[in-house]
Amino acid sequence: MLKVYDNGDKTVDRYTIIINNDVFAMSSDANMPNGVNMCISSRGSYINLDKNKEIVLGDLSKGVLIAIIYRLLQYIE
Repeated sequence: MLKVYDNGDKTVDRYTIIINNDVFAMSSDANMPNGVNMCISSRGSYINLDKNKEIVLGDLSKGVLIAIIYRLLQYIE
């Protein structure tokens, strides 16, 4: 399962990415040294996404897509 939510640029960690019940916070420059790309919850913990909009991968920047691909690769071992 992969879901992506956008908070409309209200915070630096604009995007919430859910991969197999793990939740990641990412900024628009998530693959850069000064970007945000971190796990904020693991294995089904509750995250409030009421004010966020679910978006499709095509709406993301190249940098965020690259960061998501690297996260997905962690699940292929």
